[in-house]
Amino acid sequence: MISEGTPTQATVYVRRVLEAALRASAAAIVLAHNHPSGKPDPSPEDDKTTRDLDRAAATLGLALIDHVIVGAASHYSYADLGRLEELRDA
Repeated sequence: MISEGTPTQATVYVRRVLEAALRASAAAIVLAHNHPSGKPDPSPEDDKTTRDLDRAAATLGLALIDHVIVGAASHYSYADLGRLEELRDA
């Protein structure tokens, strides 16, 4: 776990995520978090965080494989829905 938020928001520091990946000698990362609302649809902030982490990870030679948001009865996968490529092209 890198960060713990409140019921309405969490602050994600790109540097802390990438520091943990580098300490683990990772070649790739998968991000995951839950939405306490139970709805896994990504917020604009989720999109921005995903894009920022993907770009920073690529600079360090790390691959972002997916960002999964867990809801009450379902999940949202940026990779499965083609959103990672969409954010990379933005």
